[in-house]
Amino acid sequence: MLAGLINLHGQHVRFADIVPTYKFEDWGQSLPKLLIFSREKIVYRNTGIFCSTTQLMTPPRIFWLQKQLEWYESPMDQQATYLGTKTHLLFEQSAAKLTEMGWLTEVPYIVPITLPNGEIVWIGLMFDSVDQNTETLFDYKVSKKYKALKGKDPAEWLNWPGGACSDWMIQLSVYRWGLQHPGKRKILNEGTDQMTLVNDPTPIPIRRAILDLTVKDYDKHRPQGLKPIETYSVPLMSPADTEAWVTARVAYLSSFSSATRSEELPDCTPGEIWAGKDGRPKRCPDFCPISKLESCHQFIRDFPGMALSSSTSQCSPSSVFELFED
Repeated sequence: MLAGLINLHGQHVRFADIVPTYKFEDWGQSLPKLLIFSREKIVYRNTGIFCSTTQLMTPPRIFWLQKQLEWYESPMDQQATYLGTKTHLLFEQSAAKLTEMGWLTEVPYIVPITLPNGEIVWIGLMFDSVDQNTETLFDYKVSKKYKALKGKDPAEWLNWPGGACSDWMIQLSVYRWGLQHPGKRKILNEGTDQMTLVNDPTPIPIRRAILDLTVKDYDKHRPQGLKPIETYSVPLMSPADTEAWVTARVAYLSSFSSATRSEELPDCTPGEIWAGKDGRPKRCPDFCPISKLESCHQFIRDFPGMALSSSTSQCSPSSVFELFED
C-alpha cells in the first residue's frame, strides 16, 4: 500500500501505514514537525485490519485510490486535526485519574465481521471514552458552526450519508456494536514492535452516546443559539442493524478491490462530494487528496476548471523526501 505524503515548506515527506523510521532535518518551524510526530504512532500496525471505523464511510473511489496513489497533505489543511489532537492529549494526561473513576479512555480494538462469502475481516475501532458507571460512550469532535447548527436538527443525524451528522451516528453505533462484540480483541502496545492482540470477550455495555463538539470558528461568528462547546445526545442504531450495515459496507467496498484506475470505481454521490445547492462539490477542491492530485476522472470530467485548494501543493513522486525505511 502506498501511503500519503505531507508537504513541509516545499519538501514532500511520506507517512506510512507502518511506523516510520524518522530522519528529520531542520525545517525551521516546529508545528509541521509536531504534525508529523502525531502521525508516528500508527494504532493498527500489523493487525491485518480491512479498515478503521471512520474509513468505512469513505467513498470507494477515495478508499481505494488512497491505497494505490501517492497523495499529499499540507499542514495548512490540518487545523481541525491539530485541535482534535490537543483534546485527545488531555485524555492521555488524565487517563490514570479517569481509570480510578471507572472510565475507559482510548482503548483500541479490532472486531471481526463475517462477509456473505464466509470471509472474516477485521475492523479497527478506538473510542474516546466510556463512563462505565453510567454506561455512556463519549466522543469529542472539532467542527465549524455549519455542522454544529445542523446537529440541532434530529433529522440531520439520520439517513447516512444524507444527514449532515449521520456519519457521527454511524461511527458511534459501530463503536457500541464493537464494544459489545464477544469476538473483539484488544490491542496492547499499539503502534510498536511489541504490539499484541488479546481476546476480550466481555461486553462493554453502552446505554447512550454523547458527543461534545468544539465549534472551531465560534469566536469569528458567535452564531446565535450556539455555545463554544455543544453537547449532543446521539441516536444509535441497534447492534443488530449496525452489524448488518458494517457487513454490507465492507462487502461493498471489497467488491472494488481489483480496481486499479479511477475509471473502474463508482462515482462519488452528491452526498459524498458534499454538493451544494448548485451541485458544485465542497469536498473535492478542499478536502479530497485524490482530486487534489488531479487523479480523479470524475472531478476532471464533471467540474472542469474548478480551482483546487490553494494550500495544497502538487509534486511528482521523484521529489519525495523519504521519512522512513521501506
